[in-house]
Amino acid sequence: MSTRAPYLVIWNPQASQAAQAEALRLELERDEQFHICETSSPDDASLLAREASGDDRIELVVAAGGDGTVNSVINGLCHEGCRNAGVPLAIIPIGTANDLCRSLEIPLDPFQFRSLIERRRLRKIDLAQVEAPGTVRLFANMAAGGNSNRVSEYLTDEMKQKWGAWCYLRGAIDVLRDLNGYKLSMQCDDGPTETLSAWNFIIANNRSIGGITVAPLAKPSDGYLDLIVIEDGTTLDLAQVVLGVVSQTYLEHESVVHRRVRRVTIETDPHAPAMADGEAIEGQPLTFSVVPAALDVVVGDYTQ
Repeated sequence: MSTRAPYLVIWNPQASQAAQAEALRLELERDEQFHICETSSPDDASLLAREASGDDRIELVVAAGGDGTVNSVINGLCHEGCRNAGVPLAIIPIGTANDLCRSLEIPLDPFQFRSLIERRRLRKIDLAQVEAPGTVRLFANMAAGGNSNRVSEYLTDEMKQKWGAWCYLRGAIDVLRDLNGYKLSMQCDDGPTETLSAWNFIIANNRSIGGITVAPLAKPSDGYLDLIVIEDGTTLDLAQVVLGVVSQTYLEHESVVHRRVRRVTIETDPHAPAMADGEAIEGQPLTFSVVPAALDVVVGDYTQ
């Protein structure tokens, strides 16, 4: 990559709203302050961000895509792991759910990007780190394991287009008919190991996943992660939990365990498929930890 433009835009042309935002892409392309690089894979986004983090001519990296694109860019910017990336991040939300934007109150209309940049309100946010056998990755939003991955697999592109962010809740209701249970062992910070029978676990740095608020108390700049475990139960119990997500009261349900942690190690039997910001996490055990004040992000009205 060779550019003298101070703003590097990493544009995912496969993002669900990329076509609708084409006029914005063309507008930025005509502006000499911006250099646009289109990606063909998540690895492209990570590599471009990694190169930008070592280029002192780059003042701002812009991730144009959904949460998966943002995740790839963050892992490129913070490639040394657990250090301040130095180069600030801005986001053009052209994905399906745009969860990080929701938490940081970044306008979901991509055409408001210009005004966002003009205001240039920077806030440091925490990141989360997941360690699995042979790999270490960062994520900004949320990791989940268990039946939630089956919801993601269940969804088609047509359902995402028709239902938008609410397709994830629709998928959860349909998956309720056939659930897998897991024996889950977890150690929170320096506490003892606990064992539960669980349907799902969530590690949240931000409030929403798939556009639905599932961690209403999570804050991306408080130095903690929110651990949520949904215990195995009857279909009625789990239906009540899903409905509680809509009203944001499900953390009060007796089948839900909620902790605020700095570090947690989780292992399941049988192996529960897990993902962090849309990327599969392979192997066990999984250790999640918070990386405080790790990244400067251009935000909307977010003040916490």
